[in-house]
Amino acid sequence: MKKTSILLLTALLAAGNVCAQGKDNQRLSKEEFREKQKTFITQRAELTPEEAQKFFPLFYELQDKKKLLNDSVRWNIRQIKRMKAVPAAQYEKALDQMYDTRIRAAQMDKEYYLKFKSVLPAQKIYKVQRAEMCFKRDIVKEKMEKEKKD
Repeated sequence: MKKTSILLLTALLAAGNVCAQGKDNQRLSKEEFREKQKTFITQRAELTPEEAQKFFPLFYELQDKKKLLNDSVRWNIRQIKRMKAVPAAQYEKALDQMYDTRIRAAQMDKEYYLKFKSVLPAQKIYKVQRAEMCFKRDIVKEKMEKEKKD
């Protein structure tokens, strides 16, 4: 059960790293995106205003930390894309970093899950996770539909 919860939390929080959504060929600012995300999750997870006030600072703190981790991996991937001849060692280094980053992200998910438990009951944490998955799916779906129209 714990492993399932941790995996769910990992997947959901990783999904929270979506940075912006298309809107008339414009991206939402980080603040606009987070406000939309907060509203969606608060409604779906049935959080009280007090719960949301305690939960979201932790949630966004985790997202920010995971973004920093993922940014370095993205930078390495971009470096490889720019190279004409990529040495095998470069691929190995990038893959090692990617897997190390996933492990660190999972450790952070566990660390923050324990923090979340101090402000929300397990049932609501579960609902938050489900809401975050739905939010990500809706964002991707909207983006795909918009790209089809363009």
